[in-house]
Amino acid sequence: MAIVLKSQRPEYVTVEPGEYTTFLDAVTQSAGKYGPMLRFQFRIAEGEPHEGIPVSLVCTAFLTPGNRLDKILQALGSSALDIGEEVDVEKLRGLYVKAYVENSKDGEVTYNNVSKVRKLRDNEMPKNPPKLSEKKEETHAQTATTTAPAATATVPAATNLTKEDVPF
Repeated sequence: MAIVLKSQRPEYVTVEPGEYTTFLDAVTQSAGKYGPMLRFQFRIAEGEPHEGIPVSLVCTAFLTPGNRLDKILQALGSSALDIGEEVDVEKLRGLYVKAYVENSKDGEVTYNNVSKVRKLRDNEMPKNPPKLSEKKEETHAQTATTTAPAATATVPAATNLTKEDVPF
């Protein structure tokens, strides 16, 4: 008996533009038009409208002082890095930030894009730990901290870059 499958558009929930309390759920790297890119996937935190909905931010994977990636890492609590230092972005999973969400449209689909992030103020911190995706959630709950266990993914600080190396 033949199995027939029908291609479908995945269910995608759009949130209203605005500021949301989120936590970093995942960071992935991919090749972009102008070089390596990072996608920071945040999830809207418990207690917020649209709890659990993913929102994402894409930026260059080149870490230079003051660029967008540097500002994202600092909002997640990483200290300013000196040239040559590295940061393990996997250790930042589960940390909370305020994310400014904007919508962009591509054909019929509207996407939830994070335009910028900032540190939470003391009175904005959620009381419960985030619900991380994958099995890392169990490890996170056991450690009772706001970070996930270390992994090998690192973002090196860029050195000796020229204008041609930077995609913006």
